[in-house]
Amino acid sequence: QARAAGGDTPQRAGAAAPVPVGAASADSWLAECRRSLEVERVAEKEKQDERKRLSEEASAAESAEPPERPIYWKIDVPEVAMVLTQRGILPEGMVAVEGPHITLLYLGGPDLGEQAAAKRAGLTVEGFQAMRKALHDLDGETVEVRMLRIVIEESVACAVVTLPPAVPCTNSTPHVTLGTKPGVPPRYANDVLEEVAEGRQEGMTIIDLPKPRPLKGVLRLHYDRRDAS
Repeated sequence: QARAAGGDTPQRAGAAAPVPVGAASADSWLAECRRSLEVERVAEKEKQDERKRLSEEASAAESAEPPERPIYWKIDVPEVAMVLTQRGILPEGMVAVEGPHITLLYLGGPDLGEQAAAKRAGLTVEGFQAMRKALHDLDGETVEVRMLRIVIEESVACAVVTLPPAVPCTNSTPHVTLGTKPGVPPRYANDVLEEVAEGRQEGMTIIDLPKPRPLKGVLRLHYDRRDAS
C-alpha cells in the first residue's frame, strides 16, 4: 500500500486530533481550583450563617432579660467592707452587709413614679428632680466622707458619717449600715438613727471616734432590686 510523502501514515477521516499532554494537565488543574473555590465558598457561607444565628440568639437572650431598674443613688465605701471581714468587728449574731454604702436618694424604680418617690423622700417633686440632677452630675466622682461614730442596737449596727457639702442626701443622718441580725433589713438603721436623734438611749451603744476617720468612696447609681439602707 502506498504511503504519503514523507513516510507518515495518512490520518483516518473523522478521527479526533490528539490532545497535547500539557493542555490536559492545565484543564485538570483548573478543575481542581474550581472545586477548591467552591468548597471554600460553602465553608464561608456556613460560617456566616453560624455567626448570624449566634447573633440572633444573643439578641433574643438580651431582649428576654428584664431591663435594669435604677433603685437609688449611693456612695460605695469599699474600705468599710475590708474592715468588716475582720473577726470580732460586729457583735455576735450580726451578719455583715454586702456592699457597704451610703444611700443618698431612693428612687424605687420606674414603677414607683416621681411623685411617690419624692413623697417617700420627704421632698417636693421639684426638689426631688433637682437632687436627682445634682447626683447625676456627680456620677462616677470619688468623694471623701468622714466617719464620726458607731451606733449599735440589738438588731443593727451602723456608722454615722458626714458628707461633702456638694453631695445631697435625703437621710437626716447619713450613715453606712455595717451589719444586721438575720432577717432584719438594712434600712432598719434609718429608724434606729431617727430614734437616737429623738433622744433614745435604752438598748443603744454609741461609740464616738477619737477623731473623724476619712473614707474614700465612689458616687454612683445602683440598679439592684434590693431595698436601700
